[in-house]
This record gives sequence, C-alpha cells and structure tokens, in this order.
Amino acid sequence: MKNKKIIVIVLLIVLVVGGFAGYQVYENHVKEETISSCKTTIKKEYQTFTKEENRTKKLEELKSMIKESDKYFKSKDSYNEVKKEYQNKIREMRKYFIEGYDKTIADNTLADVDNIGDKNKLNTAKDNLNAVLTSIKDEVETVSTKEEVSKYEESINALTTSYANRLNAIEEAERKAEEERKAQEEAAAKAKAEEAKKSSSSNSSSSSSNSGNSSRRNNSSYSSSSSSGSSSSSNRENSNSSSSGSSKGYVWKYTDENGSSYTNDYYHYWDDAGNKWRLEDGDVELGW
Repeated sequence: MKNKKIIVIVLLIVLVVGGFAGYQVYENHVKEETISSCKTTIKKEYQTFTKEENRTKKLEELKSMIKESDKYFKSKDSYNEVKKEYQNKIREMRKYFIEGYDKTIADNTLADVDNIGDKNKLNTAKDNLNAVLTSIKDEVETVSTKEEVSKYEESINALTTSYANRLNAIEEAERKAEEERKAQEEAAAKAKAEEAKKSSSSNSSSSSSNSGNSSRRNNSSYSSSSSSGSSSSSNRENSNSSSSGSSKGYVWKYTDENGSSYTNDYYHYWDDAGNKWRLEDGDVELGW
C-alpha cells in the first residue's frame, strides 16, 4: 500500500514537471512567433518607406512608424527584440532626411565668400539654406531632436549672414559705380554743351565779322556809285546838257542852266514844281 502511494506521488510529480516544461515550450514558441511577426511587419513598413520616392509621403511613413513604436513601448506585452527592431528602422528612416539636410547645406556652403561677385549665386544659396532650415524646424522630433535643430540653426544662420553681408557689399559697390557713371555722363554732357556754346559763339563772331566786312564793302561801293553820280551830275551841270544812257540804280539831284532842280530815283524824275516823269525802256533818260 505504501509503495502504491509512492508511485502515485512520483507520477504526479512527473506530470506536473512535464506539464510545466510543456507549457514553457509552448510559451517560448508563442513568443518567438509573436516577435517574428512584429519584426516582419516592421520590415515591410520600412521597405514601403524605402521604395517611396515622394519626400512628403516618406515623412508620413516615418511619423507612422514612430507612433506605432511609442504605443508598443508602452505595452506590457512588449519584447526587447521588437523594440530594437523599431529603433533600428526608425534610425535608418531618419537618416534619409538627415542626409538630405546635410547635402543641401554642403551644396550651398560657398567658399571664399568675400571674393564672390555673382549676386544670383549668393541669393540662391541663401534661399536654399533658409528653406532647409524651415524644414528642419518643422520636422523637429520626427527627424531631429531639439538640440540637433539648434545646432543646425546656428550653422545655417552663420552662412546666410555671411552671404547677406557680401550681397550688401556688392550692392554698395554697384551703387557707387552707378553714381560715378552718372557723374561722368553729366560731366561729359556739360563739357559738350560748353564746347557747343563756344563753337556757336565763334560762328556768331565770324558771321558778325563777315557781315561787317560785307557792309563796309557795300558802303564803299555805294560811296563809289554816289561819287560817280555826283561827278556825272557835275559834268551835266558844266556842259548844260542832258545825260544819255540809263540811270537805274542811282539817285541824285542837280540843277540845270535855267536854275530848275531835278531829282532822279530809279525810273522817276521830279522837278521843284512837283512834275513827275517816268523813263520808259529805250527812252532818253533826260528828255525835258
């Protein structure tokens, strides 16, 4: 009877141990299956992320992964293996955006800024850096931590400030050059105007001189004609006879032997009594 009790007890122990061992095996199996399933899901989501070409959609995939990981980390039934998988994949996804930040900054970091004269180049680089800084700030906590964002901001602001200073220097130089150009144009225009004025004054003096010479020549001619007319008139008075030929172009006055005075004005003749004659072509000039 006693042996039977011992056998029963042994069998019970075997059953308990065996059951416990079996449960452990089962539990481990379930755990492995759960871990494998979670990791497979994470990997699929990561593959979707890598295949996506649109940056905005990639960012949404990252946000979704972060949200899922946060929820899983707070779960009581979480496994370290799954947590590590989330961390690894999120780090790789963030790396894509961080590399994008760094490339943009590198591409727009200009060397020897103080010797750059291309304003378009400076403005383009400055605009690109400001745009990437805006993205970095908007994506804080999704891609970068607040501390990382502060470092990015400090680095980018140093670059854009140097570009802005160089742009101001170029524009100031252009302003001075433009002022100098205008001053030179005004000086040239003034010199040209003065030269034209001198030339005009010289021509005016020359014209006045020529006019004076012409006037003197005309006066001399007129005097000669008048003298000739006076001489002719004197000859007429001395000869007491009429003058023959044309008197056109001359004006004179004389007295005949009877004491009558006559005036000749181109084609007309007058006496002191007011009588007037006109000399026709072919007529004798003095027919009275």
